[in-house]
Amino acid sequence: MVEVSMEDERPRPARARLRLVRPGGDANTGGHDDGGRLWYSTPLLLLLSGPVVLALILLDAPTWIRVAPVLAYIAVVPGLACVRLIRLPERLMEVLLGVGLSFALGVLVAQVMIYLHVWSPTLGLSTLVVIASLTGTLELYRGPHATGTPGEVRGEGS
Repeated sequence: MVEVSMEDERPRPARARLRLVRPGGDANTGGHDDGGRLWYSTPLLLLLSGPVVLALILLDAPTWIRVAPVLAYIAVVPGLACVRLIRLPERLMEVLLGVGLSFALGVLVAQVMIYLHVWSPTLGLSTLVVIASLTGTLELYRGPHATGTPGEVRGEGS
């Protein structure tokens, strides 16, 4: 239900407000149309998790401390960093494809190391960290992606 008031029809002077709006963001929402999260939080998390996992391995942390972070990293981060470059509209699809691609990249890296006779778990993990870091850096370089439906992003929407 819409109420219309006819009491005060005088035009009011517009107040100038300075807001930081991310590129492609809506000035009315302050650029926070994604629930208030900063757009670069996920790429930074992907970038920073790699060195943390490598530090756990290289500093020879106890097995019970490093097993969960390393397995979670191998299972999620390399593929998710690559899939985020596609800029899918749905986060669930992004995560599911990222997990599948992470396992595929892990197998591919292991097969190449076996083929080249340079098998080393540390080298394999380092290779996955480099892949995730390069794609995460590329995502940060490209900046935030446009919001809205795919048709609106391409200019086909009304």
